[in-house]
Amino acid sequence: MLLNWDRIFERIGFPKKIVIVGYGKSGFSIAKLISKELASVEIIVTDKDCLKFPEISEINYLLGEHNPKILKDASWIIKSPGVPLNLDFFKLAREKDIPVIGDLDLTFGLLPPDVNTIGVTGTNGKTTITEWIGYGFKIANMPHYIAGNVGTPLSEIIYNITPGSNLVLELSSYQIENSIFLKPRIAMITNLTLDHTDRYITFEDYINAKIHLFKNQESGYSIYNKDDQNIVKNLRDLNLKTKLLSVSKKEDFSIAGVINSDIVVKDNQNLVKITDLSNISIKGEHNIENALFVASSLYLSSVKPEYIEKTLSTFSGVEHRQEKFYICNGIIWINDSKSTNPESTIVALKTWGESKNLILILGGRDKKTPLDELVNLASKTCKAVILFGEAKSRFYEFFKDIQNVFVLDMFDEVIDKAFELAQPKDIVLFSPACASFDMFSNFEERGRIFKKKVIERYKINKEMIV
Repeated sequence: MLLNWDRIFERIGFPKKIVIVGYGKSGFSIAKLISKELASVEIIVTDKDCLKFPEISEINYLLGEHNPKILKDASWIIKSPGVPLNLDFFKLAREKDIPVIGDLDLTFGLLPPDVNTIGVTGTNGKTTITEWIGYGFKIANMPHYIAGNVGTPLSEIIYNITPGSNLVLELSSYQIENSIFLKPRIAMITNLTLDHTDRYITFEDYINAKIHLFKNQESGYSIYNKDDQNIVKNLRDLNLKTKLLSVSKKEDFSIAGVINSDIVVKDNQNLVKITDLSNISIKGEHNIENALFVASSLYLSSVKPEYIEKTLSTFSGVEHRQEKFYICNGIIWINDSKSTNPESTIVALKTWGESKNLILILGGRDKKTPLDELVNLASKTCKAVILFGEAKSRFYEFFKDIQNVFVLDMFDEVIDKAFELAQPKDIVLFSPACASFDMFSNFEERGRIFKKKVIERYKINKEMIV
């Protein structure tokens, strides 16, 4: 399939030299695409760490600190999402009028015409909503693709995407903040709470990065959560080119909401019932909000209501997001490794902590976010709290007055302590409230290792009993 390079060249010119910053999964994928599509262009990859993916013979590699000398004669800088935009290297590039563009943003500009694009962002719930929408297209037997922050680089699947298909993208603030070409037909912001304080100086900076998704759209729909005041107050004075639509569990809404315990979609002034709240297949108040976004985007994508109803009532959830993966001896084990901030862990505590029978496992790379609300809720829902990772010392200062708080060094010790504490009818909730990068490559690896160690431990215990 021919890619739409003319759209790119018209906006940022034809490149003679491209610098790719960051060589993780998305950096490697965009490097493969560029080296194949623009064979005559000089390409340099710079990464502060050792290479985690294979070298490409046509590309030059520079490891260590990003050397400003490589900006000489550069036409484009392509930035991986894991690399902070506020580096001096990018500041110097902008001073030289060199476009700095994200790998997903560039690839989005290459899409064929007539693709129904859906962009999902927000602090929490992005992955669940993205996968849930994709599941809806599967139920409706409509061609679809899922990519972005969910784990698959868009550049990895670009050749597969055909006109008339549906593309669902999970988008982080890092992929949105300086985007040029990223203009989904349907964009949504699920919620906004303080996060990524390691990358943004102020909460306002973080919000602006998210809101840029709406600002950059040229047509289509912008869907927001009317129950989230951080979103509402930041949309008031915007002059958008799209149709602004709202979802709400309790307020008036313009696209999807709850009336008399039914999820309904508003089509002009007509209300279309989708399903009863009791039929939603995944537990938690937050998943009602998620379901509203799913129903909205599918309805606007011409999915029939009966297929939307089946989507909401049969979706089994997402790995690493409040995943009930093992039950043994009356003990429930939940992998919520996708919880990388306190707000997400609070949601999990509200979902599972009804009887003060939770053993909560927290820790990882600290984002320095406020912990007061988390501590308050944990004191009411948890029988014990286990702390580990780089964040354990700061977290302990907040949790030390709670009964049964344990601070551990090794991940195996965390598993041992959870087994020691857990009794029948207890729930062990692995919801770290932190990034994973102190011990693991990503939250997926963290979650898989947690599940593996728990299941292996039960097998060992069974063998010992036999």
